[in-house]
Amino acid sequence: YSQVMWRTAASKVLARRSELARAEAIAREAVATADPTDFLHLRWHALMTLAEVLRADGRLAEAGVEADKARVVAEQKGNPVAVRRASELRDTLAASARA
Repeated sequence: YSQVMWRTAASKVLARRSELARAEAIAREAVATADPTDFLHLRWHALMTLAEVLRADGRLAEAGVEADKARVVAEQKGNPVAVRRASELRDTLAASARA
């Protein structure tokens, strides 16, 4: 848990500092660390962070894919709030990509 959480926090800070390559690498480490676990909320959190980092880098289509993965994980968990947040992010990204 702590290994994923520090990576998600660090990647968000790096993205805000425009250190996008490092932010993405660390966010992907968080996803890779969380993925083999059965801790669905942790997996959702890591995927949403990666989506946000990709969005900051202007990679909207890739960010949308990660947000959609997060939505699926949230559905598996049965967490309607997380499903809604992931869906809203995906929809926002799709609308931005079309604009």
